[in-house]
Amino acid sequence: MILEGILLIFIALLELFLSVLVVFKNKKSLINIWYSLIMLSGSLWIFGLFIFIYINDLNIILFWSRLFYFAATIMVYAFLNFSIYFPFKDINYNIKYKILAIIPFFIIVYLIFFTNFLITGIEIINLKKNIILGPANYLFISYLLIYILISIMIWFFKYRISTKIDKVKLNYILITMTFSILVGFFVNLFLPVFTFKYIWILPISIIIMSILIFYTLAKFKLLNIRLIIIRTILEGILVIFIASFFTLSILFTGYFFQDYTEVIKVFVYFIDALIIIIFLDPLKKIWRKSTNFIFYKIKIKIDYEKILKDFNLIIAKEIELRSLLNKLVNFLKDKLKIKKVTAIVLNNKDNIIVSSNDKSVRFNLNNKIINYLKFHDDIIITDELIKKSKELKGNFRLEYILKELKKSNIELLIPIINNDNLIAIILLSKKLSKDIYNDEDIDLFKELKFHITIAIDKSNLFEKIKLLNKELQYKVTEKTKDLEDLNNTLEERNNFLITIQSIISTISKTFNLREATQMIADSISSKLGYIGGILSFVNYDKNILHIGTFTENKETISAFKIFKKEFKSFNAELNKDYNLGTKTILKKEITFSNKMSDYFSPPVNKSIMNNMQEALKIETIVGIPIFSKDKSIGLIHFLFKQKKKDISPLDMETMTTLADQVGIIARNLTLYENLQKTNKKLQDANVNLRRLDKTKSEIL
Repeated sequence: MILEGILLIFIALLELFLSVLVVFKNKKSLINIWYSLIMLSGSLWIFGLFIFIYINDLNIILFWSRLFYFAATIMVYAFLNFSIYFPFKDINYNIKYKILAIIPFFIIVYLIFFTNFLITGIEIINLKKNIILGPANYLFISYLLIYILISIMIWFFKYRISTKIDKVKLNYILITMTFSILVGFFVNLFLPVFTFKYIWILPISIIIMSILIFYTLAKFKLLNIRLIIIRTILEGILVIFIASFFTLSILFTGYFFQDYTEVIKVFVYFIDALIIIIFLDPLKKIWRKSTNFIFYKIKIKIDYEKILKDFNLIIAKEIELRSLLNKLVNFLKDKLKIKKVTAIVLNNKDNIIVSSNDKSVRFNLNNKIINYLKFHDDIIITDELIKKSKELKGNFRLEYILKELKKSNIELLIPIINNDNLIAIILLSKKLSKDIYNDEDIDLFKELKFHITIAIDKSNLFEKIKLLNKELQYKVTEKTKDLEDLNNTLEERNNFLITIQSIISTISKTFNLREATQMIADSISSKLGYIGGILSFVNYDKNILHIGTFTENKETISAFKIFKKEFKSFNAELNKDYNLGTKTILKKEITFSNKMSDYFSPPVNKSIMNNMQEALKIETIVGIPIFSKDKSIGLIHFLFKQKKKDISPLDMETMTTLADQVGIIARNLTLYENLQKTNKKLQDANVNLRRLDKTKSEIL
């Protein structure tokens, strides 16, 4: 009997504590107020039952009997109102319905306290107490049944239109509270019509209700008091266990020791105290660990300040964008036990995804969503959007966002805004524990938004600097390459000038045109590094193009031996259709060919020219006309091992310059030879004049 009494008092105090805690947690919330009233009436009911069982004064028993009937009346009225507001209000509960609901309540209260129609009196039969019930008891039972049934019907109606999370809440709360209240009413209010022998079942139903409420609160954080309630209930159960251990140890000691002296009592107390001192802390740790394991293996308490501090350490250490995203995602998943977290960073200019930790994310982030989030930077909660789905009709952007959130199983969307630009979004799925995101979680995310904005902005700046550094390195490399190319070009041009100067210097040593052209032909191989060259000159008097000279070295001399007659003896008619050489002269343009026969056949046999070309391994022949005062006087055939595409502009400039120099030298040497001939004629004329003068003198 003592343990039953302790249990009743403990449960009454626990419900009283819950009542006060819930209402002070949020005084403005009607859900909290009505839930608090349910707990308060439950506490009053159990305390009245304690008085009924353990007090023998009939007047006191009668007064407290009326009180726990009053408590039951309050409980069903509060239960009805709680069903209207929890988990959301979707019923037009106007003043008319409020009056209809409260009138029966006042009638029952009046019958309880001011008449004997409900409770007539108290009787004791065979040492057992009974409440003498009047005819109004059937009205009271009807009142209870109707209010409970209406409450259950309201919840069933809400269940049909609820979101997934709200349905789960309703499942637990409906089963928990309906079962407990029905059991309590049945054994304490209905059965007493016939007998009071089963009144002891009430504490058991209250214990079951407390355990179920405890489990519901632990699982879904209902009413936002989960942490305090869990710890209170756990500590309370632990206290009951220790008190039971202490009581049982005394009872069993008295049972085994017939001579139960004060010394034995002190010894038992000492042993009990020693056991409690040694095993209390380990027992508390084991108890907390096991209860944490039961409730989805999560930590009951989340230290949000520590999370914020640890997060700041991460963003302080990380500057590279991809690494920052990965650590941010892993941090949130680990600390808040979230199933999936996706972070997406956007480009401010064209809203292109710059980086994402999850390439497989199915969330379609289009311009509709981006433009909405730019001007509405609040955290978007899918569950709240679903609740407001009726209000969203016509708001196509929010309807589209809701559709995408549901399709991707996203519970929260956190936009990250910087300078009116959407720079990132964080997508959160369900928690591993299937808990809803409570107010503390949302407050944490609001605080984290600011830090994430700074971190991403810092990473973007780092990325820009890194990109700028790469561009700078590229430009430096390009400029260095340009300088190297320019240096190579200058070096090649310098070599070109030295080569041309060397050729001119060599040619200037002779005044013989044939020797000079031979020197030029030989320098094409020795100085320029080509296979060789062939110089042909025009005889306009005979209207022919004749071969003047060619490069003479070991390879060319050997190759030209295939001709049966002197190669220089071949002449071509000065006709543009005769061969490519004559065409080059007459059109005054540079020509290219991969066949020597195009320039020399006719007059040379084509197969012979092909054999010679093969022997010298010639790939390309370039014909450069030689000019003298804008008149074509010949051409130089430059012979290359390279294909046409591999002949550089500097090679072309070298060949053109050399052809021009040949034209100048040819003109100068021709003038020189003509001057020499004229001088010789003058000398011969002078000799003849002297001879005539001498003859004249002899005649005279």
